[in-house]
Order: sequence, then structure tokens, then C-alpha cells
Amino acid sequence: MYDGKSVAVVVPAYNEEALIASTVSTIPAFVDRIIVVDDASTDGSASVARAYAERDPGSIQFVGHNRNAGLAVTLNEGLAMAPDNLVARLDADDIALPARIRVQQRFMEENPNVVAAGSDVLHMGRTPEQDRRVTVPHSPRDVARTLQRENCLY
Repeated sequence: MYDGKSVAVVVPAYNEEALIASTVSTIPAFVDRIIVVDDASTDGSASVARAYAERDPGSIQFVGHNRNAGLAVTLNEGLAMAPDNLVARLDADDIALPARIRVQQRFMEENPNVVAAGSDVLHMGRTPEQDRRVTVPHSPRDVARTLQRENCLY
């Protein structure tokens, strides 16, 4: 259960050099810890993330893999490093809307028996005309049904 104390963001990264800087920069300042786990990227992703961590070592933690371990291992590693009891996930090519984490944090505070919260997302295309909103189930019953077939927690 979430006790309202703090929030960490786990950012798994693999070959997102062009986007990781904009991703990290959209994470709100109230977040206590950002943990970027680079999964042996072959581009400059690790260098970009490491530079952010060096500029703000109190808030940003960087871990780099020597060998690609896969998304599940990378996420679990970041989760294990999170000192907080509320952890948000943000992929290295995502952009967090300004209120996203605060809204989810407030939801968790108001619903202490809930263990996970997600939201609808906007899949951004190469042009705004290619953008599309993905609406996911919102009720606990619909989420439980959908999770039997596919992931619906963004």
C-alpha cells in the first residue's frame, strides 16, 4: 500500500539515444529518484543517461548493463533499486505529461487498497496526424479481465 511519502521513476533504456534526454527532462521535479537502467545499448543512450546522473547524483541514478538482459530483468532491477513504495515506469522513448505522475500519486493516496494505476496513452506518430489515443479499461473488473489476455496498464 502507498503511504504518500515519495515517488521514484524507473526508466528502462535500450537504444533510445535520440529520445532519452527529452524523456528524463519531462519527469517532474517532485519525483524523489529517477533510476535509468540501460540494457547494453549499442548507441549513445548510456552516455546521455550517465551525463544526467552525473549532473544530479542525488536524484538520478544510472545503471548500465554490459550484456543485454531483456526488459523484464531491467525493470525488476530498477524496481529493486527504488527506495520508494510508489514507483512509476516511463520508457526511455516516452514523454510524461506534466500532471501524469501527480494524478496517479493522488489516486494511490485516495485508494490505499489499489496496487497499480495506469492511464490512457497517446501513441505519437511521425506526424501529429498519425497520433492516436489508446483507451484502456478503467474499472478494476475490466482491468482484471483484460490482463488475462494482454497488458492494459500504461
